[in-house]
Amino acid sequence: MIRNFAMVILISGLVLGFSIGTYAADTRGRLSVKIVDSNDKPLKDVKITLQSKEAESLHYEITTDKKGKAVKIGMDPHLFYVKAEKEGYQNREGELKLRPGVWVKQKWVMLTIPEAKETAVQQALDEMTDEERAVIAAEDEINKGLEAYQKDDVETAKQHFLSAIEKAPDASHYPYLFLGQFAFNDRNVDEAITYLEKAYTHDTEKQNLQDICTMLGASFMIKEDLTNAKKYWSQVCETADNPQILYNLANIEIHNGKMTDAIAWLEKARGKFPEYTDGLQLLGDIYLQEQNYAKALEVYEQLATVMEKSSSADSEKLKMARDTITALREQLKKK
Repeated sequence: MIRNFAMVILISGLVLGFSIGTYAADTRGRLSVKIVDSNDKPLKDVKITLQSKEAESLHYEITTDKKGKAVKIGMDPHLFYVKAEKEGYQNREGELKLRPGVWVKQKWVMLTIPEAKETAVQQALDEMTDEERAVIAAEDEINKGLEAYQKDDVETAKQHFLSAIEKAPDASHYPYLFLGQFAFNDRNVDEAITYLEKAYTHDTEKQNLQDICTMLGASFMIKEDLTNAKKYWSQVCETADNPQILYNLANIEIHNGKMTDAIAWLEKARGKFPEYTDGLQLLGDIYLQEQNYAKALEVYEQLATVMEKSSSADSEKLKMARDTITALREQLKKK
């Protein structure tokens, strides 16, 4: 009886020892990862980095084998930030929680960079409304139109801009601007005005206000609609890089019998474009008509100086300017 009791104690001790050893091993985490491509084929040599979010100094690195698998045993059971990397593929990133004694098994799909971009675009499109998708389609047509325009293929550009308007009429002012320009260049004034006025309305940030208003003013001037010509030209006269706009505004005021306003426009031209001879001559003539001989002399002297410096100056106009200067000086001596 004593022997049997001793044997039972021995066996129990062995069992107890085994249980304690097993419990100690289960305090560590275990990870098994399989990584495949979009066709479910294993990806070899994927570097997987696990950085503990609980201990900054703790991190692990494993690499997939030819079967796309990577295994790590005996890891601290922490919450990890995980990143899988392979050249030519988009990184796979996320969080992973390891638990004591538990096998964590993962299967990840990694996309090539082109696949990832295509997926992101498609996902974005899927999340859009019909109106938002129409705007994207219109913007694509606009870009194609601009490419055609840069290649001097105006007809193809027209078709793309018209298609953009059909897909999303309010997406951008650019189709209206270019179609208006094409019509203006073809002398289709009414069509130009129709498109350019829509460009004016849609260009809410005034990105191309200068171009739009310049062409609209010219279009209305051709139709002898001086009121609308003045309306658009006057909006861009301060920033105009072309003295012709100021000159035309002055002529509109002359037509309306408003000489003071005409002088104001021409003085602006004189200040911004001091060598613009047409503007100087018209301004000098108005001062003569208004019998402001001192200002007329000042302007004509400036005109003569500019013409004398120019090799392409009209000799007859230069002689006329000099004769006018002489006459004005005589007139002023009499006062």
